[in-house]
Parts: sequence; C-alpha cells; structure tokens
Amino acid sequence: MLEERLKYLAAQFNALSPQICTVEVEQVERHVHKFVGTPCGER
Repeated sequence: MLEERLKYLAAQFNALSPQICTVEVEQVERHVHKFVGTPCGER
C-alpha cells in the first residue's frame, strides 16, 4: 500500500538524516501526504 511505502521511506529518511530526529508521514488531505521533520534539539 502507498501508506506503508511512505512509512518505509520515512524510516529510511530518518536513518539517513542525522540532522532530523523524527520524520513522520502526515495525511494532509485525502490522498496528499507530506513529510514532517523535527530537527534535533527543537521541540
């Protein structure tokens, strides 16, 4: 499924990006998704 693929990509992106502590896939609209990154040290 697309959502599982996006979660997988988010996990890969999280592992490869030391500047970003968490990456979540957020459903913005019906079929629109975006990546939400939380920089390390910020809340």
